[in-house]
Amino acid sequence: MKRTKYSKEFKIQVIKEALETGKPSVVARRYDLNANMVSRWIREYRDGKYGDTNAMTVPDLDSKQLSNENDQLKKLIR
Repeated sequence: MKRTKYSKEFKIQVIKEALETGKPSVVARRYDLNANMVSRWIREYRDGKYGDTNAMTVPDLDSKQLSNENDQLKKLIR
């Protein structure tokens, strides 16, 4: 079985779409790729492997910050 080599531009397109939607597995399915590969590309992208590409980052929220946000939302619906 021959290994496919994807261009940097294609990888960045897939990565950005996965980050925007927050669903790498859905994006992987759309492009007929393995979800683990897309996740690996995202990890490498965040580590800076693909150079200065104006990285689209998704903020990493810690558990305390999430807890505070949940408490605020609970107060709003009461």
